[in-house]
Amino acid sequence: MLKSQRSSRIAVGLMVAGMAASSLALSASAQTRIRVNSDRSKVEARTEAPAAAFTAGNVVLCRVGDGSAALSANATAVFLDEYTTAGVLVQSLAVPNTTPGARLTLTGNSTTECELNRSEDGRYLLITGYDAAVGTVTPATTASATIPRVIGRVDNAGNFNLSTTTTSFSAQNIRSATSIDGTSFWAVGSGTGLVFQPLGGSGAGTVVASDLTNSRAVNIFQGQLYTSSGSGALRMNSVGTGAPTTGPQTTTSLPGLPTTTVSLNDFFFADLSPAVPGYDTLYVADDQSLAAGTVRKYTSDGTTWTATGTAAGNAQYRGLTGRVSGGVVTLLATRGGNELVTITDATGYNGAMTATPVSVLTAPVNVGFRGTAFAPLATTASAVSISGRVMSGERGIRNAQVTISGGDLAGPITVASGSKGQFTFNDIPAGRTYVVSVAARRFQFNNSSMIIEVNDNVSGINFYAGGR
Repeated sequence: MLKSQRSSRIAVGLMVAGMAASSLALSASAQTRIRVNSDRSKVEARTEAPAAAFTAGNVVLCRVGDGSAALSANATAVFLDEYTTAGVLVQSLAVPNTTPGARLTLTGNSTTECELNRSEDGRYLLITGYDAAVGTVTPATTASATIPRVIGRVDNAGNFNLSTTTTSFSAQNIRSATSIDGTSFWAVGSGTGLVFQPLGGSGAGTVVASDLTNSRAVNIFQGQLYTSSGSGALRMNSVGTGAPTTGPQTTTSLPGLPTTTVSLNDFFFADLSPAVPGYDTLYVADDQSLAAGTVRKYTSDGTTWTATGTAAGNAQYRGLTGRVSGGVVTLLATRGGNELVTITDATGYNGAMTATPVSVLTAPVNVGFRGTAFAPLATTASAVSISGRVMSGERGIRNAQVTISGGDLAGPITVASGSKGQFTFNDIPAGRTYVVSVAARRFQFNNSSMIIEVNDNVSGINFYAGGR
C-alpha cells in the first residue's frame, strides 16, 4: 500500500537554479539521486552511473523539468522517476536529450503529453516526445519534417531506444504510445489519428484510423486497442478488432460512455466479475475542469457500460494506471499537473466508487508530473511455476477451471483444480505479466481473475467463492 499519512508526501526537485547545463545531459544509463528537505529549504542532487534495473512492482512517473526554470512551450528535459509503492524514491533516469536521432524532449507546459504506458507483455515503458534539443522553441507547433515525433521504449535495465520516429502529428502534439511487445507501436496525438510504426521506423507510419484526430491516450488491454479523447463525439473508444496495423479502421465509442462534456485521458480496465466475459470495469481520468474533473468508474454487463461512481472531490486528472488484488483495485493517478495520488476502490464489480484520493507526491515549483505506469519487467528465459487453491470457506473446490493467459504464451492454458482445490502451472516464462482466472459450476467468485507480475516461482494465488 502507498503511504496514506499526509506527512508522507514527498516533494521532488532535481536541480538548483543556476546549476550548469552540462549537469543535465545524463547518459541513457545514468541516474540522479535526490533529497529534498520537508521544508524544501535544501535540495541535494548528484549524478551516478550506471542506473540500477527497475524493480518489479515499483511505480514510474514521467516528470518534466528539473526545477531550474519555469515550464514553457519550449522543449524541456524529461525524467523517469522510480518509486516504491511506499512512495520512496529509488532512482531518477534522465531521458537522453542531446544527440539528434537519439533524444527525446517534451513541451514543458503541455499537460497532456507523456501519457506513460507499459507494453502489454510488461517488458517496456513507452514514452513519446520530440527529437529536439532542450530549449528548442515550440517543438509541438513545428512541422514534423523539421522536428520528428519520437516513440521511445525503455527496458527493465533502463536502456532507452529512441530510434523510432514519425512525421505524423505535424505542428501538433504527440501524446501517447502503446505496444504489445516493444517491436512495434501505436501512437496518438493531435491532427492525424492513430498511427502504427515498427521499431526503428521513420516517415509518417501507417494511419490505422483517422476518424478521431485529437486523442489523449492509447493502450492495449487483452489484445484490443483503445483510445480516449477530450473532445468530439468519440471520448472512450475501441479501434477496429484486436490490434490492427492497417487502415482505415473504425473508432467506436464504448456503448454507454459519455460522448460530450467529459475530457478523458489515461484509463485502466479490470476484470472483477466471473459472469461477464473479459474486462468489465473501467477507470478513466477526466480533466474537464477543476470543478468537475475526477477519476470515473464504469461497469459493463457485457453489452453496455454504466457509470458507477467517481473518486471523492474534484481535480483535473490525466495519468492513470492500476492493479487488482483480491478484488480490490488500487489506482495511481496524476492530478493538477503536479501531484501523484493513490485511489483504492474496494466496492468490486458494479459497486459505487466513492474512494478518497490520498496524496503521495507533490511537485516543487517549475516541475510537472505527467503520466505514470508500473515499472517494466526483466526479460528472462527462465521458467517458473504458479500455484494456488480454489476455496469455498475452508474447503477446496474440486475441478474448478483455472486459466492463465498473457505474457509470451501462445494461447490460454487451463487446468482443473485437485481434490483440495489446488492447482499449478509449470514452465511459465518469467519476466512477464499474466492473467490468472477461475470458473466453477455453482460457484461465484468476488474476484475471478488476478493480474500477476512473475519474476520467480509464485504460490498463494488463491480464489475464494461465496463472497469471501
